[in-house]
Amino acid sequence: MSPGLAARTLFVCVVVLGGGISHADRRPVAVVDLSGAPEAAQLAKAIRAELNNHPDLEPVVDTLDETALVEPLADEDRAALTDAARAHHDAEVQRAQFKHASAISLARTGQERLLVVSPPATVALYAELTLTLGMALFSDGDPAAAGAFALVHRLAPGRKLDPAIELPDLVDAFEAARSLPGNGEIEITGTGVVYVDGVELGAAPRVVPAGVGLHYVQLAGPERETRGMPVVVTAGAKVLAEPGEAPASRGLQVRRARAVLAQANEPLSRASAMQHVAKLVDVADAVLILGTSEQLQVQTWRAQAGFTGVKDVGKQKPLDLLTPIEPPHPKKIEKPIPVPIPEGPRWYEDRRVQVGTAAGVVVVVLTAILWARSNVNYMKPAAPITFPQ
Repeated sequence: MSPGLAARTLFVCVVVLGGGISHADRRPVAVVDLSGAPEAAQLAKAIRAELNNHPDLEPVVDTLDETALVEPLADEDRAALTDAARAHHDAEVQRAQFKHASAISLARTGQERLLVVSPPATVALYAELTLTLGMALFSDGDPAAAGAFALVHRLAPGRKLDPAIELPDLVDAFEAARSLPGNGEIEITGTGVVYVDGVELGAAPRVVPAGVGLHYVQLAGPERETRGMPVVVTAGAKVLAEPGEAPASRGLQVRRARAVLAQANEPLSRASAMQHVAKLVDVADAVLILGTSEQLQVQTWRAQAGFTGVKDVGKQKPLDLLTPIEPPHPKKIEKPIPVPIPEGPRWYEDRRVQVGTAAGVVVVVLTAILWARSNVNYMKPAAPITFPQ
């Protein structure tokens, strides 16, 4: 490798590594939309843009998490509930037309759709579907009607049939199922929280006692998708229920946690919900978008300090909204301004120095003159000595 190429390679490495090192300690920040307002998407985008260029902060690392924190929150159970309600309506229409087989099929289809709905939102509609199923089974001469009626009584204890509309033997059969004799057990396998007939019974796996008749078993929880199945319990027997495993995707877990946070009003529950969101996306700082389309608001959160006060966005810039979670900037140390020391007269301007100096000069001059004269007399030739003749 030539010296020039080696130098250029070294320069590139230094720039790349240096750039990575300079941002290695940036803290990820979650931008969470809890408002549901369409305008919040633009605000979240602007805040993330500031985080991308911030020297100390950055957006969450996973783009799927980032999307799940701001995308519109959809009710994951709505479609299934809508389908089940439609199936119930259609089953009732078929039953009124004495098309019992079609009514039975539609009622079971509605029940099946409800098995993926988070309990206990299933109870009321499941009771109505089961009642339609039981009446269609009874009209079709199927003894399984008694087990269906027993489940209706468990789900809706006060439910009664109108004798002015329904046949007397149907009304009697429904009332007779209110207390079917005997009990059995249901063994539930899998992971998650166990719900039997919409009632939470603890973590799976477990064995639970159950009355004779029809039941529905579900496994639910924040880390899995809801799955369920119907079971028929007979006296003195144990029936196995295996609803199946269905782990929730990471995005679904984040959306669920965000929905819980959006609905939390009590301080402790809100703090717990926020900590759950932060744990899922691995952050210790967050910017929460609140309010409405007319007035968006922002609140920040730090793991060490909790929530700050809610502020109107107004005309604040996105960068200003990050101020509460920015690390403290080092204070500038101002150099002290030197205080000039007042100067006295220079030494040669001192009168005493001037007088002393002049006197010294005079002494030197006089000394030089006297010395010069003494040398002249000393060097003058002496008079000759004469002797008498």
